[in-house]
Amino acid sequence: MADNGTNTTPQGGTTDPAAQNTGTGERTFSQADVDRMIADRLSREQKKYADYEDLKKAKEELDSLKEGQKSELEKANAAREKAEAKVKEFEAKVKLMELNALKAKLAAEAGIPAELSDRIRGEDETSVKADIEGLKKLFPPKAAGGSGAPQAGNAPNKDLKTLYGEAIKAGRIEEAMIYKKQMYEQ
Repeated sequence: MADNGTNTTPQGGTTDPAAQNTGTGERTFSQADVDRMIADRLSREQKKYADYEDLKKAKEELDSLKEGQKSELEKANAAREKAEAKVKEFEAKVKLMELNALKAKLAAEAGIPAELSDRIRGEDETSVKADIEGLKKLFPPKAAGGSGAPQAGNAPNKDLKTLYGEAIKAGRIEEAMIYKKQMYEQ
């Protein structure tokens, strides 16, 4: 092939500088020019996303931290719920002990034997007193000197003292403190 100043491309086109400007304002490019432009464009796009891997790692770290904090929050919520359940349980126990002490006190005041105080029904003082009145009809006080109701006056203190002593011996400190408080209130 003779060199006459024109180059042929593999597609059969020419890269003659005179042929490139046809006067219509269009410009034609050689394959090398196109490859260079594409390579430039690719490198610019790759530079835009050069820190993509770093951002991806940072997001993963943030997600793991959030997950760790969520776990800590869940642990704290579980501990709070457990503590609230314990508080409710202890409040129920204290209420029951106070109610049992009230029943024992009112039963002793009414002359009902201490052994029957756990059979008294009611959730408040009024209902307990009503049940005690019903029990008094079933178990009338016996004559003095007999083994029935204690004598009036000092008897409630003796029953509370007995209950207090039994609670101390059994290791039921909270119950004993309630009895002791009731003894001093009289």
